[in-house]
This record gives sequence, structure tokens and C-alpha cells, in this order.
Amino acid sequence: MKKISKKQYGEAFCKLNNWEWSEVFGEKPIDFDDLPHYSKEDKSLRTKYTVVTPYIKECKKHLHDYGTSYYWWKIVLRRPWYKWMGWYFIKRPLIECRIL
Repeated sequence: MKKISKKQYGEAFCKLNNWEWSEVFGEKPIDFDDLPHYSKEDKSLRTKYTVVTPYIKECKKHLHDYGTSYYWWKIVLRRPWYKWMGWYFIKRPLIECRIL
């Protein structure tokens, strides 16, 4: 198995959270594009959620909260790292403590 870098895990995390397949985890399943995102009615139904969840967990295992948050800001939100630092270390804790 090839070594996956933190950056690759970060890119994969962002793609998978947007219902896009990441080639980091191999070829896209044949039926992936045709699957519904999720199903509230039938939990046994194969969905994109059931396909991507194990891979998202794998990304989180290697990146932790810090890394997933950072790459989301960098790749999806396209915000500079110093804005993320201010949010992650100053504003986020205040929001979580319900101060803001």
C-alpha cells in the first residue's frame, strides 16, 4: 500500500465531504455517481454516505480535528492559513463555550 501524505488525506477529506470520490483511495466505485447521498427511510440502502463514511473516518484518524478543519478552510473555503488560525484557536473555543 502506498504512503498517503497529510495533504492527500486533507484533499480526500474535502472531496468526500462534498460527495466526490477521491482517487487517493483507489478507483471510484462503478455506481458511485448514481447513488443517492443518503437515505433516512432505508438504512440498509447503499448510498454515497455508506460508501464514503469509512474513508472519511480514515482521513480523520490521520488528520484529527485540527487537520480536517485546516484543510477545509484551505481547500473548500479558500481562506488563508492565518484567518484559520484566528478562528481555530481564538473564536472557535469561545463559540464552543457559548461566550460568542
